[in-house]
Amino acid sequence: MTEPLGLTPSQTAGPYLSIGLLRDLVPAALLDPADPRTIRIRGRLLDGAGDGVGDGLVEIWQADEAGRYGTEAFPGFGRSGTEHGGWFEFATLKPGRVAWPAGGLQAPHVAVEEDGGLRFDIRLQGPGQTTFFAV
Repeated sequence: MTEPLGLTPSQTAGPYLSIGLLRDLVPAALLDPADPRTIRIRGRLLDGAGDGVGDGLVEIWQADEAGRYGTEAFPGFGRSGTEHGGWFEFATLKPGRVAWPAGGLQAPHVAVEEDGGLRFDIRLQGPGQTTFFAV
């Protein structure tokens, strides 16, 4: 007879993201930064008090210029660790038009503009919490 397992700690990943998840296998540069099509998306990962979360992880998944996901030329998936103050950055391209589930096409969009660049802050909890919806 086996004994019951103990409780799982509430934070199993701990402050070890840079050790276990931030390897060169998934880059933050989805496109060569020198490519003229490159856009940069920069932001901060914030906790409930509005303080930056260092050693965090932000992922991006997007379509290519033709609105296709996961092609050989542009996989569309990137991963960026957060630095001091919770800052992260991606080098990517403007996505193309993507089909709506019921038909038709969406307009090409990345709705995160600031001062000639793109910015997207993520607040994990509390007032102003970033909400993500399953689509």
